[in-house]
Amino acid sequence: MDKTDTRNLATYSLAASIFALAVAIIYFTIEVKSISKQIPVILSAVESTSKSVEPMIEQVGEIKELIPPILDEWTETRKQIPLILDEVKATRELVPPVLEEVGKVREQIPSILHEVEATRQELPAILDTSNKAIKEVAAVRKTVPGILEEVKKTRELVPPTLDRVDRMIGDAAVAGRKASEGAVTGVITGIFAAPFRLVGNIGKSLGFSRAEMEGLTEDDIKILHEAAKNLPSKSVNEVTKWENPNTGTYGNIKLLKIFDKDRRECRTALFEVWKQGQTKIAKEATFCINEEGNWDPLNSTDSE
Repeated sequence: MDKTDTRNLATYSLAASIFALAVAIIYFTIEVKSISKQIPVILSAVESTSKSVEPMIEQVGEIKELIPPILDEWTETRKQIPLILDEVKATRELVPPVLEEVGKVREQIPSILHEVEATRQELPAILDTSNKAIKEVAAVRKTVPGILEEVKKTRELVPPTLDRVDRMIGDAAVAGRKASEGAVTGVITGIFAAPFRLVGNIGKSLGFSRAEMEGLTEDDIKILHEAAKNLPSKSVNEVTKWENPNTGTYGNIKLLKIFDKDRRECRTALFEVWKQGQTKIAKEATFCINEEGNWDPLNSTDSE
């Protein structure tokens, strides 16, 4: 190849290079123009992104402020981990005894079931016995009203019986004093031992009006008289109670005072009589011993 050919080749190559460079510049220009059209969109996106970045930066700042307390809390939590592990270890050590106890309980279950089965077999007999007991109770309940009625009658008989016992004790005391009055105290003791005797009509002797005596039966008056016989053996403020269970009439005789009048020993007593829950009589009466050694009513006054 001579110099002329070489020069021509170089010229062609330079021309081709210039052409390629021109094409590249044209393409670059087209691309730049295309990119320049997208710049406003990119700038708008960048602007909106920058607006979103600022809150994110603020949130990042807040998060950074929260990090130290979180780290402190984590540090405290890490300190508790050994204690938790120790507690877990202690709990794990308790598991074998618990499992052993559970095993023992499971071993006892068959015997418990056997006992339950035996109890279930005995249940019919128990129920039969219970039914018999209920029937017995029902039979007993039928007899209760009669028993209560008997108890009521017995309670009604108790006060008269006690009064009779009191009278017997009083009579015994009087008899004892009579036996010794001549040898020990002479006439004075004889006065205390004298019987309490009402002369004539008892209502008139006690100062009771006919209206007050009208509601009393002969049995009421007789029981009242018997109760009054104990006055010589009573002490001041002592009360003698009497009752007639047949009529429901009852009363009290209370010794109010002991005194002397005209060289005679006297006693004042309060007589109270109730009939059907209402006060029938409330009188004070005074009795003095007479020359014959008997107690006779002196006078009587209304009590309040």
